[in-house]
Amino acid sequence: MGRKTLLILILVTLVPSLLIRLHPTTSESFQYDAVVSQIAAGAGAVANAFDHGDTFVARRFHPPLLSYIIELNNRLCGDDAFRARIFSIVFGSLACLVVAIAIALLLPAGGMRVAAAIMGGWLLCVLPVHLYVSRTSNWDAVYGCFATASLLCLALYVSQATRIRLQAAAMFGALAFLTCELGLSLLPAFACVCLLDMRRMDRVRTIRRWSGVLLLVAVVFALLWPGGFLELDLGRTLVYRWWDSTTHVRNLPWYAFYTELLEQSPAFTLFVVAGIVITLVVPIRQPGARTLLASRLSAPALPFWIYAATVFLLSLRQRLVYVHHIVDMFPPLVVAVCMELTVRAQSLTRTGRRWALGIAAGVVALSTLAALNPDPGVVGPQEHPGFLGVRDALRDYPGAKIYCYDTVVLGYYLPGASIEGGTSRLWTADDVAHAKQMKYDFVVFDRTKLGAAYSSADSLVSALAPEYHLRWTITHRRTGAPVAWILSPQS
Repeated sequence: MGRKTLLILILVTLVPSLLIRLHPTTSESFQYDAVVSQIAAGAGAVANAFDHGDTFVARRFHPPLLSYIIELNNRLCGDDAFRARIFSIVFGSLACLVVAIAIALLLPAGGMRVAAAIMGGWLLCVLPVHLYVSRTSNWDAVYGCFATASLLCLALYVSQATRIRLQAAAMFGALAFLTCELGLSLLPAFACVCLLDMRRMDRVRTIRRWSGVLLLVAVVFALLWPGGFLELDLGRTLVYRWWDSTTHVRNLPWYAFYTELLEQSPAFTLFVVAGIVITLVVPIRQPGARTLLASRLSAPALPFWIYAATVFLLSLRQRLVYVHHIVDMFPPLVVAVCMELTVRAQSLTRTGRRWALGIAAGVVALSTLAALNPDPGVVGPQEHPGFLGVRDALRDYPGAKIYCYDTVVLGYYLPGASIEGGTSRLWTADDVAHAKQMKYDFVVFDRTKLGAAYSSADSLVSALAPEYHLRWTITHRRTGAPVAWILSPQS
């Protein structure tokens, strides 16, 4: 890819992405404060690196890189409601550029390569859920950028097995994991490329190359998160995520986010589904495609497909974090789909290519209209759990005794209150009995804490009666959907 192409992609993809995300009206309408990360960042880089004090708990057992980025962002830009999210806006825009660069680098030379790259960058740029997460003080935009860059370097390594490409893939992969442990989803793609190396290289060379990669990852981990080794918090993080993902009952059906995505952006969803179907059905017209896999998938797209398949399988099981998996899946998935469709379109006649470009332009246009909707039904990976509304409702009760699962976040919004929390991620009969016995001033719960024992707000309110009655229902500030409930004693 030449400098001219790179400049075009920067002007047509990166610049519009920044402008859309920096627009004051739209950015403020998507406001969300990731308080936990802000609190952990405020403890300082040293405390996060070595997990001194309560920073590890404050990060909810996540790696610390996001807290470093937030702290740096706030020092450079400020920490008001808008400027505290500039880092996410920048990384979200860079993710759009990485998608475009990946398509341009990995596709064979041809008249549709630049058009496909621009389309891929724009599809991610105007995807409503990506617009949302790249305007929030959370990990999704940062993680998505690092993970996609890692897969791009891995795909380049598949095409030409140079050491520097594999090392770059490993470094970006390590940064993705240090942003959030969901970076484990990258491992199957790396494992498949390692198996490929075992077939195309001798054993000694393969062992040396991949041992060097593991050493590089260990050095990055040790530099950015020494507490992961010294305090064994790396192992605790992995155990916690496994426990949370495998032992808890889902409180949403696995398909919930996918159907919401269809409602949010029909053109994007149908385009991706059509791309997957065409990839599985229409073979690639190329010599040497002796296997079914080789005749269906272009080799450079393989790491992106493996990652997308891994994330999809994880989304079938995980309870709450699966929504982040799905959001972070879209940058690599856009790359894979756009690449596969372009490879097949290049074998069409000139008229067929014109039709393909026209359909692509229509998809981008409809997706842009969906992104410009000022009030989409779904605004992000999770509905806001209502902390701002709870703060407004209880701000006139300083020193109140409150029972709420998320003590860290609610404590940030109500610093004068005495807040206690439950022992489980979801409400249980023991939690109900404890709340009744203690006679709190207020009992607060939100929709994410409903599960098998109490599947609806009404069932939990009934269980807490007659000691408590429903005082306020907190609704989402933009959609009007109920997201949190506040109860108080009958007296």
